[in-house]
Formats: sequence, structure tokens, C-alpha cells
Amino acid sequence: VDCIILTGDFNEKLFTEGSHPLYDYMISQGFTQHVRQATYISGSLLDVVYARGNVNLNALVVPIYFSDHEVVNIYLH
Repeated sequence: VDCIILTGDFNEKLFTEGSHPLYDYMISQGFTQHVRQATYISGSLLDVVYARGNVNLNALVVPIYFSDHEVVNIYLH
């Protein structure tokens, strides 16, 4: 497998202090988390894009009005 990409609402508030066990595990397994902006109305980062391997991508957060989560667009290069 050249690359693995995992996305979704992992419900781990990465912009807050404290423990982030899922994030820590993913990083220890060679994944990189690509979303750099808040994705939730409270200013938290809940919706993530983890990637490992031969992949070149950009994750762009796009505001929407009909949800408490923003949209994450993924661009593969």
C-alpha cells in the first residue's frame, strides 16, 4: 500500500490542553494530521485527516452555515 488516509469526526479536541491518546497513537504509527484550523463551532479541532505513506495532500476547512461542524475539503496532488 502506497498510502493510507483516515478522515472523520474523531471527537478528540486537539486544540485543547490535556490528553490526546488517539492523536498520540496515530503519530506513533507514522501518520501526520493535516487539518490546521478549527472545525467545530466552539473553536475545537474535531474533524481530522490523518495520512501515512506516499501522499501529498492539502486539507482546507470551509465554513458552512447549516452545521456546528465545518467542511474539510481534501486536495490530493
